[in-house]
Amino acid sequence: MKTFSRLFLHRMTSLSAACLLAFALPAVAQDSYVINNRLEIHGGVSAPIANFSALPSTLQDLIPQQGKVPLGAANLGFTLGLTDIIRLTPNLGLIFSLDGAYNPYNTVEAERQLRSGIGNLSVSGVNLSVISALLQTNVTYTAQPYINGRLMGGLRYELPILANVFSIYATAQGGVFYGVLPATDAKLSIAVPLVNIRAEGSISQAAAQAGALAYGVGAGIVLFDRVTLGARYTGASPEFSTDIKPVISTTGVPGNVAVPGLGQVNIQSLLNAALGILPQTATRFAFPVSTVQVTVGVIL
Repeated sequence: MKTFSRLFLHRMTSLSAACLLAFALPAVAQDSYVINNRLEIHGGVSAPIANFSALPSTLQDLIPQQGKVPLGAANLGFTLGLTDIIRLTPNLGLIFSLDGAYNPYNTVEAERQLRSGIGNLSVSGVNLSVISALLQTNVTYTAQPYINGRLMGGLRYELPILANVFSIYATAQGGVFYGVLPATDAKLSIAVPLVNIRAEGSISQAAAQAGALAYGVGAGIVLFDRVTLGARYTGASPEFSTDIKPVISTTGVPGNVAVPGLGQVNIQSLLNAALGILPQTATRFAFPVSTVQVTVGVIL
């Protein structure tokens, strides 16, 4: 009987130890999570919004002036970047990203506003559109693209829906922005064949570079723990300093000219009014740059 009791006690002790080990193993596995570090390569479209994409109602809306923020007239572009994802837990992690964006300048709209501005001008009480047959006009507007870059860090939270198949994530970041304000050049030529006069005017804006604080929030999905589809809003407000340079040249008879239907016309004043020319100035201004980026990425 004593032998049976000892055997039964030994078996129960072994069974209890096995049960305790079975309960302890998940806790040990959870505590031993290894920090995961992976690199994501992504690219997609960069959509300018708010002031950055706003189109002008007049040409002057595009020209920086003291105390006035110009409109961006930026078009849809593209973005490329790298993101380092450091998972501290299965759900929470740190991210560090480097992105560049390219957005063309809407020169078509700028030219349209310059033409529209000429048609809306009045000389001696007569609208130029009424006597446009007497004038020969030509307008061109050239501009470099917007090129911007961001280096940011922040937090990333990922929630698995189907393990290793489908997850959703959200991010919040802050960092630095570096951008290039494009050089622009608006040119206008007006000829009055009846009196053999030609006048040309231009107003140029020099390119500028500036840095600023940047921020961004985003969300997306992860497929098979490898492919990402995401959207991110980014914003910054760099302060640029640029030179505005007007140039006027005339050939033929300078000064006031008698034009049939118009009376006395000063061609230089006409160009000044059409281009909104100011004396050459160095202008400093804050320029908000806001984009929504939609990207596809691959996690290596």
